[in-house]
Amino acid sequence: QTKFGTEGDSVNDAEFQDVCDLIVGKAMEGYVRSEYGNLWETHQCRPHAYGHTWCPGYELPAGMLHGQAVGTDMGFGAYLSYVEGWVSQEEMHRVLKNISDCELSLYHPI
Repeated sequence: QTKFGTEGDSVNDAEFQDVCDLIVGKAMEGYVRSEYGNLWETHQCRPHAYGHTWCPGYELPAGMLHGQAVGTDMGFGAYLSYVEGWVSQEEMHRVLKNISDCELSLYHPI
C-alpha cells in the first residue's frame, strides 16, 4: 500500500509532496470541469463517474437507494469487463467482494 505520500520518508520529501498535490489537484479540476453543469445533481447522466453508467436508467423506476443502484452498476461493470477480457476473473471477484463488503447491492430484481 502506498498511502499516497502520507507515511514514511515521502512525508518529508517536498518534491514528492508537490507531485502528489499536482495529481490530486488535476483530478479535482477534471471532476469539477465534468460536473460544472450539474453541480446540484439535477441529472444522473455521469458516465465519467464509476458506477454511474447504467443505473441512471433504472435507479428511480426501481425505487432503489442511490448507493444500492451504484453498487449494482459497478458490479455489472466489473462482470462486463471480465466477459470482454479487460480484467481477470480474480480482479472481477475482488471488485465484487469490495462492493459486497461495503454492504452494497450486487443484485436487484428490476
